[in-house]
Amino acid sequence: MSLDSIFAPASRDANLSAPLQRRIRLLQAVLPSFASAAAQMFYSAKKYSSTRAFWTDFLSPCLVMESGRWRFHKLDDQHDELLSRLLKSLEKIVSMDKSTIAEEFASSTFPRLETLRKRVNDSPSDAEELLTGYWKIVRPTDQQERSDLVKSLAELAKAAKDDSKQPPPEEAVPVTSRSKSSIAPLLLNLFSTISEYCRCECTRPHRAILLLFTHRFLPKNTDYHSITMLLSRGKSVKGIHWQETEIAIKERSPVPKVQIILPEESAIPEIDQAPGNESLTRVTDLCTTMDNLTTSRLNLNIDGKSMFQHAETDLQLTGLEDVESVSLEEGLFCNETELDIGSKTCLALVLSYSLLDFCWKPWFPGGWTKSGICLLQYSRQLLLRPTLVTYIRQHPKSSDPSKVSSDLKLLFHGILLIEIFKQASLPSGVNLGETVIEDFRVKARKEFDAVKWGVSEGFRQSAGACIDGFQDHKLDTSENTEESFATDFCKAVIGPLERDFISLWGDKDPDQVLSELKLPSIKRKKQPPPPPKPKPGHLKKTPQKPTRPTKPKPSISTSSTQVTHAPIAHTTGRLQLKFFDVDDKPEPKQVQGALNWFGIFDQVRANQALQAKQKKGTKVQIDGRGIKIAILDTGIDPTNSWISSKAGRIQCWPSEDSCKDTDGHGTQVAYLLLRLAPLVRLRIAKVSKSQLLQDADIEKIAKAIEYFSSNDGDRVDIINLSFGFPQFHQRLRPILLALLEARAKNVLVFAAAGNEGGNQGVFWPAKLPEVIRINAADSYGNAAGFSPTDGAGRRICTLGEAVPSCKLDVKNEAVHRSGTSFATPIAVAIAAIVLGFMDGAGDMGAPEDFEQLKPLLRTRSGMESVLCKTCVLQGENKRAGFSYITPWFFLQIEESSRVGIITNELRNCSG
Repeated sequence: MSLDSIFAPASRDANLSAPLQRRIRLLQAVLPSFASAAAQMFYSAKKYSSTRAFWTDFLSPCLVMESGRWRFHKLDDQHDELLSRLLKSLEKIVSMDKSTIAEEFASSTFPRLETLRKRVNDSPSDAEELLTGYWKIVRPTDQQERSDLVKSLAELAKAAKDDSKQPPPEEAVPVTSRSKSSIAPLLLNLFSTISEYCRCECTRPHRAILLLFTHRFLPKNTDYHSITMLLSRGKSVKGIHWQETEIAIKERSPVPKVQIILPEESAIPEIDQAPGNESLTRVTDLCTTMDNLTTSRLNLNIDGKSMFQHAETDLQLTGLEDVESVSLEEGLFCNETELDIGSKTCLALVLSYSLLDFCWKPWFPGGWTKSGICLLQYSRQLLLRPTLVTYIRQHPKSSDPSKVSSDLKLLFHGILLIEIFKQASLPSGVNLGETVIEDFRVKARKEFDAVKWGVSEGFRQSAGACIDGFQDHKLDTSENTEESFATDFCKAVIGPLERDFISLWGDKDPDQVLSELKLPSIKRKKQPPPPPKPKPGHLKKTPQKPTRPTKPKPSISTSSTQVTHAPIAHTTGRLQLKFFDVDDKPEPKQVQGALNWFGIFDQVRANQALQAKQKKGTKVQIDGRGIKIAILDTGIDPTNSWISSKAGRIQCWPSEDSCKDTDGHGTQVAYLLLRLAPLVRLRIAKVSKSQLLQDADIEKIAKAIEYFSSNDGDRVDIINLSFGFPQFHQRLRPILLALLEARAKNVLVFAAAGNEGGNQGVFWPAKLPEVIRINAADSYGNAAGFSPTDGAGRRICTLGEAVPSCKLDVKNEAVHRSGTSFATPIAVAIAAIVLGFMDGAGDMGAPEDFEQLKPLLRTRSGMESVLCKTCVLQGENKRAGFSYITPWFFLQIEESSRVGIITNELRNCSG
């Protein structure tokens, strides 16, 4: 079997990950006939069904590039000698002139291999061969050396496992009280230590999210156990509130210590260095350290009461720093999307494992219940990853596990298992100090008997064991309290769940399965309407004094399509022409066209995400992450099911109570922004109760613009104004001054042009030169008839006809609305996608003047130029004088070209 027949197909196999292809290319260069001999040895045994199966098995543990050093994935300590022997053999057969050895590896144990690895790592990803002018392979002259090398390769291939499928080593300690009971006290000590370094003035104490599903196995006593958690920031950075933090535990002693795996990297210059360790820097204030962090992950080393920071490694989570915690009850039990039995079994099994960690004082002395468990909400998906969200507080005076009744703990866990199986919350009605356990057991048994378990026999046995209790009651004795409980719990509860899990998932690891499970969104089940309140019969109606009719006030246009009404008679109070709430009755063709418009965007975004996933290590910014947008409108409706699922991305000013939307217009604007740019952060200000000029608070509009433009306030990137006034007058001067200040601070302002077509010019403030005005179009890019056509400057339009909303009609179908009011947030969302991309484009081959040009994108002329260049159909002239923009035109441009096109456009702008 020739070398090319083995390596060449594998190195170009599109199904292999980029890192694995890179390792194959490196071995192709370093291991010529020796790798071929090892491959022949294993192919001849017919152990593998395909070439890919062999290389996946053989190469996965090899050449793991992490933190600038050469590492092999260690399956166990017994392979240390094998890996050391193999590396030494490879170092001998690589011949390289000393002058070509990289200076940083001159003192390394394997200088030639390190240099070769660096050359490969720096080579283009599509290169099929390495340049061989500076090195060559020298065949060992000794036959024994050749045999030993081939034997070592064969042993390595036999021991190797694919990283993505590798189960925990057999030597890992399974779930028992001996391994698990120490984790909770250790974390308590850890949080106590960390709390001493939160020497900040943050109004709220820092919190931590602990991923429960990562704690099923502990390493042997000689190894580290890594823990990943999320620490809350004192203030968000680009809308990110959590900081991914990595910690590792080495000892399982009664007073465990926290340590960390240290990569061989230079220290980040900070304060003092740890004595005797050049790669550590001392931390004096954790909050400040997180604010000044230049890497995506914080790595801590805690030695006693001293805290140190070291450089970042490559092992990171994916986007979890931007998650929101959702209670188990809200996220799962109130979710309309039904989980399959396999997912429920996996969740129940992992939570049962975790109970052995945290069902003790001070975590859950009364038992493991749904009230203490959270899930993670990321973008429009609910990740089925159980977490513990807790405050980082000082160590309490007494933290020893308390002798809480085993029966009560088991009863609570049994109820939790039933709730997971039914995906519905059950009332507990338990007072820990007064409830008689046997009475509670009877109620729990009734709930258990009412469940239709079907084929889930293991699930049924586990829940039944918790409700019936352990007959020997070992937990309530004075000896081996936790150990006795854990032994019985593993046998009676975890065992049956594991059997169900294996029947559903085979030999997959529960943690890995759980990390891939998700729900599409939080859709709360509709609650029945409350019964009408009876009218007291004894109360007499009090005659009301008639009020004088008031004159109609001039209206403030909301830029929603106005429809013809019958004449409205004068009524008491203010004349409420509810243009905000008018629901259009568009033609079916218009509705379908708008739905197709959103469908095209969803498909293009999905394709972009898939391409990024295939290019491992590539993160494409297509969701507006980090961009902050202010909406000045009629407020927002937090009770809307779609809006409530995004509550973590929405903040109201000056308070939530002051922003309740009784009209619906502002809620629709917020929905469109989050629909197209799901990771933006919204700031809401209610500036009007309706479309009436007298209902529009001029002073509040001005103050809101000032607040969202000021460094002392809550500065945003874009302000959305989906309203306008027919013309400027002196009463609007405070708004004008605020808009001028916003322009000076490089805050973009988008405003709706109006809905009067040829009957009225562009509304104010859209006609201002400091504002980007937006017109409406149909789903094919043709300007809507109600869009004004006059006005100086660029005429930009996007979808504004039959736009779907988050409001449902009596048939439970989405209401469709039209108007430049709704074209404006769509345009703002497109701008947010562009801004988010450019904020993360610094490493995409950006030109030297990239940082100088980037601020121009936050000016009116700069943003307008870029939108009209990159978000329109390439090669097409304006449609009837309008630049029709969509998000997919921007996303379909090759990433490597986007930066160049945008920077060239910005060079031509005056700002």
